[in-house]
Amino acid sequence: MALQEQAGTPGRDDRGDLRAGAAAAARRGESWEEWLAEWCRGQRRAFKSHRDTARLTAGTHPGTATLQTVETILESLQRAGFTRTDAMWGLGTLASFLGGFVLEEQADQERGTKDPALFEEALESLAPYPNVRAVMAETGGPQTDASFEYGIALILSGMRARLEAKPDVR
Repeated sequence: MALQEQAGTPGRDDRGDLRAGAAAAARRGESWEEWLAEWCRGQRRAFKSHRDTARLTAGTHPGTATLQTVETILESLQRAGFTRTDAMWGLGTLASFLGGFVLEEQADQERGTKDPALFEEALESLAPYPNVRAVMAETGGPQTDASFEYGIALILSGMRARLEAKPDVR
């Protein structure tokens, strides 16, 4: 059983809750993008709440609860007009981004790079790379809430473009 299922993260024996959440989001007028982005944020919070979660879940085979969650999300995306394959690949892309992002966040925490003095030292080491240094100084580093939101928005925009470019085939 994957750690995410043991740790009580969203998706653990809560397919009904997930369906209810999707239905409630639709009633509130939330788009599939808003609902899916919030799911990703919840997964990130859950992964970050346990040390090494991203590392331990990488490459594991999904358990029943995870498969139920995936099934529910795929059903929701198909109702929005995605083909099964596009829904699965879009969700897989989000999951890969999520896992990699949290893995890097946890690695930064282990290395202590959230310490302002160490960050300043890292910026100085980037002096030969002025563009990289400037972006890091402006953004506070590659693993920020803003960069996570940007990544989610970028993937969801790609999914939206794919959906709009295809005829309604379910």
